[in-house]
Amino acid sequence: MICSLCTTPAHPQPGWCGVPLCRQCRVDLEAQAQQPAPEEPRRVSLSPSYVERCHRLALAGVDVTLKPTAEVIDLTAVRAARLAGAAALLLLALVMFAASAAAQSPQQPYIYDVTVGTSSAQVIIANTTRKRIAFVNSSDTAKIAVCPTLSRRTGAALTCTVNGPGAITLLPYAAFVADNVQQGTLPAAWNAIATASGSALTIMEWE
Repeated sequence: MICSLCTTPAHPQPGWCGVPLCRQCRVDLEAQAQQPAPEEPRRVSLSPSYVERCHRLALAGVDVTLKPTAEVIDLTAVRAARLAGAAALLLLALVMFAASAAAQSPQQPYIYDVTVGTSSAQVIIANTTRKRIAFVNSSDTAKIAVCPTLSRRTGAALTCTVNGPGAITLLPYAAFVADNVQQGTLPAAWNAIATASGSALTIMEWE
């Protein structure tokens, strides 16, 4: 007698409705059929040889229940793995952001509380790492003018005058902000002058 699945001489085995099977085919079928199935398989992928064998047995009248093999792909597990990966990337981004924030001083913007008189004088020194600077006229009556300490036109020192050339005049409670251009810096020192002595000027600096 020949095995129903191959050309090897068959050895009768109990439990298969009298279908002749060789010992190797019986062992292979039992091993494949007993592989554990995942809890909630979404898609089943069976090897062609296993499907073909079960099909032959079904045609021979054997009640064969197909069981998923190790190739089962659980889409729920795939989604969970992807979510875990996304969470890990988000955590990494937060850690990098926190490290970047920690690298900056928690005091920024740096605040300079300055009293300005009626003569032009330097109110903030040069800083090669400065990214932004803001001047706020905190006085409720006096005008305050600010300007860099050097004139680009002449290369000479620039004297600050209210409503004068090269100066930026701020009315009471007005503000002026200078930002870096094209990722550059604002390294220059600045002068200031007021129309009244003892006028309050607030300077904010970012690096």
